[in-house]
Order: sequence, then C-alpha cells, then structure tokens
Amino acid sequence: MRRVLFLIPMILMLGLACDDGKRDFTETVTVTPVDTLGTVGGVVFDAGTDGPLAGVTVTVVAGGTVFTATTDDSGIYQVTNVPATGGVLISYELEGFLTARQQATFPVAPGNVPYVNPTITSEPVWMFNNTGSFQVRLLDPNGTPIPSIPLQMVVPAAFYTVDQWGNVYFRGDANRVANTNAMGLAQFRDIPELPLAGSLSFPSVRVYVPEIDLDGDGNPEYASTSRNFDLHVTSDTIQVIRLGAIVGGDLSVSASNHSYFTGTPTVPGTFASGDNIYLLFSREPDADSLSITLREFAQDGASWPLTPTLTGNQVSFTLPDGLTGGEMYLLTVYAHAENSGNTYIRTVPVFTTATEALQVTMARENPMVVNSPVIVTFNQYVGTGSQFFTVLNGTDGVVYFVYDLNSSGIIGDADAEYGYETTAIALESLEESATWAPGLAVARTGFSRRWRFQPPLAAVAGTSVQFTFPFVSSAAYVFRTPEGDTVAPLTGPLP
Repeated sequence: MRRVLFLIPMILMLGLACDDGKRDFTETVTVTPVDTLGTVGGVVFDAGTDGPLAGVTVTVVAGGTVFTATTDDSGIYQVTNVPATGGVLISYELEGFLTARQQATFPVAPGNVPYVNPTITSEPVWMFNNTGSFQVRLLDPNGTPIPSIPLQMVVPAAFYTVDQWGNVYFRGDANRVANTNAMGLAQFRDIPELPLAGSLSFPSVRVYVPEIDLDGDGNPEYASTSRNFDLHVTSDTIQVIRLGAIVGGDLSVSASNHSYFTGTPTVPGTFASGDNIYLLFSREPDADSLSITLREFAQDGASWPLTPTLTGNQVSFTLPDGLTGGEMYLLTVYAHAENSGNTYIRTVPVFTTATEALQVTMARENPMVVNSPVIVTFNQYVGTGSQFFTVLNGTDGVVYFVYDLNSSGIIGDADAEYGYETTAIALESLEESATWAPGLAVARTGFSRRWRFQPPLAAVAGTSVQFTFPFVSSAAYVFRTPEGDTVAPLTGPLP
C-alpha cells in the first residue's frame, strides 16, 4: 500500500513536468559573475649588494584601479584586494635608484575565469643604483680648458622593464646638466651604476655642447656639437671633448627671458599681460629700425604695436593688457645694425599663462561615420614641446581604455587596455602652423590644443579613456604645458 501511495505523487509530478507541450524553456539566462579579488606580491633586491631593498614604493595598476605598497626590511611587498582582471602593471620607485616596471598576470581556470583567491608572485626585481657620476673635460682647439659652459647629458635609462623571464630592458631618456669648472671639467651626477649591470645591453650616453661665445659679443666662436660615450668602459676615466669648428656671426639675440629667441626649447615658458620681455643683441641695433608687433594667431586677428626701450644692446618691451590666458600669440621683432648692414627679423610664439584648470573633451571627427577618429580638445596648449615628437604611438603609453578589447573577460591583459604596459593607439597633434607669419622661427612648437586618435573597433561609446601621460617610454614624449608642468593623467568617456 505504501508503495502505491509513493508512486501516485511521482506520476503527478511527471505529468506536470511534461505539461501539454506548450511550455518553452529556451529563454536565455544572463549570469553576471562577481569580480574576483586577489593578491599581488614579490621581493625587491639591491643590484649592487644583492641584499633586500626596503622602503621601495610599489604601485600596482589593475584595470582602472591603482594600489600602492612599500617593501619591508626583507624587501617583500604585498597588495591585497586587487581585481583579478588578468594583467597588472607593477612599478618600483625609490630615491637613488632607477625606476623599474614589470608586467604580471593573474592565473585563470579553463574558460578564462579567474580562480578563487588568485595570487601573483612577481619575478624578483633587482634595482640599479642611480647615484653614479661621469666626467668630461672641454678643451678648445689648442687644448686650453673652457670654463663655465653648461653641458647636457642624455642617459637612455629613464627606467627599465623586467619581463617574465627576468630580462632587463632600459627605456626612455633622462637628462643631466653640468657646468665646466676652471679646468674645463664637468661632472655629471645621478646616473646609473652600469658596471653593476654586468653584461646587460645598454646604449651609449650622449653629451651635448652648446654654441660657445667666449668674448661675450653675442657671436659664438664654436658651433654646438655632441659626443657619444659607452659608460661600461669609460665611467672610471675622464673623457675629453676638443672643439674645432669656429663659426661666424650675424646680428643675433644672445640672451632673452623668452627662450624661443635663443633656441627651440621644449619648455618655452608663459607670459601674461603687463609682463616685460627683453632681448640682448650681439651688438647695438639702430633705434629707428626697431619694430615689435604682437598679434593673435589667426591671420586676420588683432595686433598690437609695442613700444621698445633700447639700452645699449638690450631691447625691452611690455606685453599689452587684455591677453587671454592659455592662448598662443605671435611676436615679431625687426631690427637693423648700421655698422654691418645686418637685418634681424624673427617671429616666435608667445604662450600666455593659463587661468583655468586643465580639462579635456572628446568628439568624433565625423559623427556620421562609424568608428570615426576622435578629436581630443584641451582648454589650453599641451604637448611634448618638440617639433619632432608630434605623433605618439607604439610603446609611448598615452591612450588606454578601461574596456575588454580582446574579449578575454578581463581588463589589463592586452595592448591598450588600462593596466597593460603598452598601447599602440597613436595620438596625433593637430597643431596649426602660421606659415603666413614673417620670419617665423618655429614652424611647429610641439604644443597643440587639438589632438586625434583612432579608437579600436571593440571600444564602444561611453568607454572610459585614460590619458596616462606620465606612463610614456621616453622623457621626450612627456606631455607638458608651455610653462613646464607635467600633464597629470586625465579621464574622459569615449564619444
């Protein structure tokens, strides 16, 4: 009897389950997984002593999140609650040492799903001491030392990366400046202790010598030059640079508080209404010939004739009232020297001091075209300051997306995803050249308010775009304002 009673409800249940064939169980069910959090840790050593290195600041970038930690007395660090988004970028910084960077990946189960409580134990990092020195002696053609000359050294090691096999790659450029003393000796400090790196591949350093005006008349006797040196074989000896080329001169500006009159700097500086600008000529110009004009960048824009004051070889003038902050104007100076019949005419850009905080907006170049390039507009001029670095691409590390571009289910494991080491998204300057301006000295300044990039097809509208200017692979690519301030990372939605 009990068996019969048991079968009755089972039959009823089967009947209900079968129903009459009208039910459809093909509905799609969407499951949203919970983000898994993990731990990133490792150990850091001093490459000079092979001992643990304490006090190292460790920065971990995972997806769109940044974490920091400090190594203990054993050189060990640990960062918890890190989104296990696949790839993470780890940076190691300590005063007196070269910055190191490393890429690591969270382990995933079959199906590309992160394990529960995943961990990353990064490859050990040996940090290189950055307190070495290098000496150069500057001599004239007769072997006489030349004192008080500022020399510049470019060291191709702003930082280095360590791959998953422990290989070291030096990247970027770092600049050092040293003046020659009475014996013509210049000592560059705070450079990598490269002999500690053993047989690691390291490019030569380059020392630049500027034009030299020994008698102070504004006419340089020696042309600028440069020399390359291998620190592996020359770090313990004094290297010699002997000058030979003597150059002639013309009416020129030997000094000015506006550096575009004396060169093409990456940091030209900014000015405001009421600021005074002076130019020191190589010899006294004719007072009646002096003509100074400030004009807006547009060809049909407003212009202001400025009244110069001539004191010997120096010309000075004041910028007019009403200049707009964060803009660029053009300044034309005309002068003539009667004694030699030389004419000087030069037009240079003048950047005005910004009055608002830096902001960025983005819009499609052609909203009617699918995946049209994006125009990035800043409310003031920014850039590298170099006419040679107006397109940033490859491993320059600027434009990243907080988006799963490669459909792996994680962010930070692929090129151009925020948290990855590199990006191949080119950021192109849309700087305009004032070709109509007479005597324009700088056709391209390296600064622009408008830039352009082509987003990947996978990035959809609304995706967070990270402009991580400090992540560049070379100091030559660092975005600055004309005043010299480094542009901090900016974020905006993809249009």
